[in-house]
Amino acid sequence: MARPEEFRTVRAGVFASVSVGVSAAGHAAMSDHALPAAGPLGGFLLLFALAWAAADKERGLAGICGLMLWGQLALHLLFSYVQAGGGAHHTGAAVGAEVADGGTGMLAAHAAAALVSGWWLRQGEAALFRLLRLLGLLILPVLLVGGVGGSAAPAPPPGRRPDRGDGGRITRGLRHTVVLRGPPHCC
Repeated sequence: MARPEEFRTVRAGVFASVSVGVSAAGHAAMSDHALPAAGPLGGFLLLFALAWAAADKERGLAGICGLMLWGQLALHLLFSYVQAGGGAHHTGAAVGAEVADGGTGMLAAHAAAALVSGWWLRQGEAALFRLLRLLGLLILPVLLVGGVGGSAAPAPPPGRRPDRGDGGRITRGLRHTVVLRGPPHCC
């Protein structure tokens, strides 16, 4: 059966992609300024690292939304910083003022994006793990009945076969079985 940590990298990538994609589009639209490529790239790397660390188990809606809220706050600050030129053209106080200026509406948009994206990611994660559990339930009986790695043994070469005491009948699954107990052979 699949465990959440087996899909850690994929889950972290989806989390970071959704977070950065939604946040970058909304931030650029609300600020009326394009984002330099360093913002989304840096945001993806940061959120991927954080999400990978947190993807050790399947999370509930509250856990995912909480991570999304922190991620959106970090992305808002990062995007505001890179839009301000990374502090190269502004003093630290000016950058801080730009982040705070008009920040209420933008922070509300980031919070809404976090909650909607968190809900969407939770639904996707729940569906993925339901599917994996179902596949595990469907495949397990096949593995138990058919045997693991159940390739058929090659047919014996034509010619004289040694007497096995079974009248020449060989059951495919029992070809290599040694019977140590049973009724004695007569005659």
